[in-house]
Amino acid sequence: VFTGRGALKAKLVDEIGGEDVAKAWLVKSKGLSDDLDIRTYEPKDPVDRLVSAEALIQGFARLLGAGVDLVSDGVTLDGLVSVWHPDGAK
Repeated sequence: VFTGRGALKAKLVDEIGGEDVAKAWLVKSKGLSDDLDIRTYEPKDPVDRLVSAEALIQGFARLLGAGVDLVSDGVTLDGLVSVWHPDGAK
């Protein structure tokens, strides 16, 4: 787990910033319209929040080398947890 500045120093990220920086990158690098619509996903069901939290915990556990599943069978990432993937990201 890194702070933003630590991740920048370790070259894990290109920039530090929020939605405005990400949008500016999309406009400049990918030629998207400056008036592009930004959508924020909010789970409607409290269970969805729990599933997302469990998926994040599982991801961190794997990152740290845990070889066991910490999340029950059948719980998967819903795809909206990680939307921002610039080209070349690993």
